[in-house]
Amino acid sequence: MCGAVQEAESEWSTHHAKAVIETSAKKGLRESIPANFPYLYVQFNYGQGFVHVIDDESKFDKDLGRQVLVGLLRLPPEEMHKRHKLESAATQQQWARDFISGWAAYDWTLQL
Repeated sequence: MCGAVQEAESEWSTHHAKAVIETSAKKGLRESIPANFPYLYVQFNYGQGFVHVIDDESKFDKDLGRQVLVGLLRLPPEEMHKRHKLESAATQQQWARDFISGWAAYDWTLQL
């Protein structure tokens, strides 16, 4: 992910500041970015991830998150541009319930 953000960074950065800032449990996300700035954040595990402050939102690729997911899931590139049909609210709610029950064993928030 860090590499994907660095590659795309030149397209949406005007000040050429540090491209990717590593966050940690010590410092955290809030202490890593200036207040009221738009940013892209990816968290890999509890408290660790990468953040990039977006200098120019008009140049920011709104599909970057989708591109990263398509790559991580090793989906065919055409999935990036595929238009998906809208499902009913009831269908989407069922998908959410199925997802929650399928991943319950990995839900670290239950330990809080």
